[in-house]
Amino acid sequence: MSHKFNLHISDEFKFSKMQAKIIEKELKKLPDMKPNTLKINPIYLYKHEDCYEACVIIRSTVKLPVNLTNIPIALTSKGEVKSKIQPDLNKLGLIKDHEAIPIILKFPMTEELAKETIRGYSIIFLDNIKAIETSKPSLKKVDNSFNDFERKVIEEYVEKTSPLEKDTFTIEAGNLFEREDKGIIPMYIFNTTSKPRELNKIELVMTPQGIGAARLVKMIDKIQGEENGVTVVPIEITKKDTPATLEELRNCKITISLKDQQ
Repeated sequence: MSHKFNLHISDEFKFSKMQAKIIEKELKKLPDMKPNTLKINPIYLYKHEDCYEACVIIRSTVKLPVNLTNIPIALTSKGEVKSKIQPDLNKLGLIKDHEAIPIILKFPMTEELAKETIRGYSIIFLDNIKAIETSKPSLKKVDNSFNDFERKVIEEYVEKTSPLEKDTFTIEAGNLFEREDKGIIPMYIFNTTSKPRELNKIELVMTPQGIGAARLVKMIDKIQGEENGVTVVPIEITKKDTPATLEELRNCKITISLKDQQ
C-alpha cells in the first residue's frame, strides 16, 4: 500500500491554480488503498440554489489502465441517500495505476435537501464498480505485400488507436493506398482475445464522394486476426471491381458488414 498517487487533472474540468494546490494537498491526506481497488473521495461540498456541488478525487490501484462505466453516485448523510446522479465517467479517459483524477459532481437539489443542511456527508458509488481492463493494441502481423511507406502509415495508424477493452475483436478499413492501376485498402483486425479469430464473408462497401460515382461492393471470403494484437491485410481494388477512378476512391466512405461470422 502506498500514499504516492500521480495527480492528473482532466481537461474536462477547469480548476484554478489555487484549487489545484488545495486538491494536491488534500490528496496527500487520503488514506492508503489496497491493491486492485478504485475509490472515490470527497474533497469539498458546496450548497447552491439548484444543486450541491462536490469536488471528488477518483483513485486507482488497478495494475492495468481502466475505464469506468456509467454508474450511479450518491450523496449521503447519516447513511441515507439524499441525492444521486449517473455521470459519464468515460470522458475522463483512462485511469492508470496509482493515478488520482479530481472531478466536479453536481447533485440536483431535492425538496428534502433544500430543507436541511448536509452534515456528516459521504459521496459513494451506489453499485459495485465495474472496471474495464484495457490495453494498447500493438502490431502482431502485417502482410509482406505492403511497402515501406505503407508500413509506416500502418504503424502510425495503430499507434494513434485508443486502448481497447480486454476480449475485444473488431475490424477497420484504413485509407486507400494507390499503386499505378490499382488501389490497396489496409484492413486492420484488432484482437485482444487470447485466440486467433477467423471471419468469413465480409462485405466491404466503398461509396465515393463524387456525384454520380459508382458504389463498390466487394466480398472478402476469409480473414484471420492473430491473438493479442493487430493484424493488417491488404484488400486489392482493381478496374474489374469498379469503374470509379482511384481519385474518386481516395476519399470514399468505407463501411464493413459481417455476413457470416464464425
